[in-house]
Amino acid sequence: DEVSKMETQPYVFTTRDLSAQETIADLQQFHGANILIHTSIIKSEVKLSQSNFEIALRKLVELQPALRMKIATSAAIDPKKTLTRRFEEMEPVQIDFIFQLADKRDSWIRLVENEMSSVFDSKSGPLWKVIYVELPPGLPRGGHENGSANYGTLQSLASSEPNVTIHSGPTSIISMSTNPHNPHSSHNHEGVLIFKMHHAIADGISLISLLQDQFLPIMN
Repeated sequence: DEVSKMETQPYVFTTRDLSAQETIADLQQFHGANILIHTSIIKSEVKLSQSNFEIALRKLVELQPALRMKIATSAAIDPKKTLTRRFEEMEPVQIDFIFQLADKRDSWIRLVENEMSSVFDSKSGPLWKVIYVELPPGLPRGGHENGSANYGTLQSLASSEPNVTIHSGPTSIISMSTNPHNPHSSHNHEGVLIFKMHHAIADGISLISLLQDQFLPIMN
């Protein structure tokens, strides 16, 4: 039922010319602007594998045309324009996903910082990227169990990059057990999920919706 609901509410994306706002977003990302990053602490009853994420991401791509797009350029018909930027579907469709084991619980912060300064290859695609960092056992730095201990650090990084939007959300719970309704179940495995998207295909609200309303239910 959940998947059926998601299939009736895809992002409205098809092969077409970029709007003026989308074109600006593509141009500005080469100068470190309009890069959207959302981080979530994921807690699971079972150890999540790379294949768990790859299967879920492939399903997400099937549901969302925007995730299959690249930005192609061609000579413009309009003499007032030099190039036309156009959404086209990648052939074949690529998914940029990295699964990484962390040696320290705060090592993912450096990954976020690096992603803030790296741009998308719009012409080849994809226009989004996902990183999952499996955390070693122990409480997050500062002893907070809800994953918010590093929020201030992320905000400091964002303030140093005024054109970069960072959303640091609350803990997301994923239950991968054979009995997900067991009230006594424990979530002993933790990781950080980093979703990065080109501003031409998403804004902050739609990025969070994509993660919380569509990707996490698929994983669950």
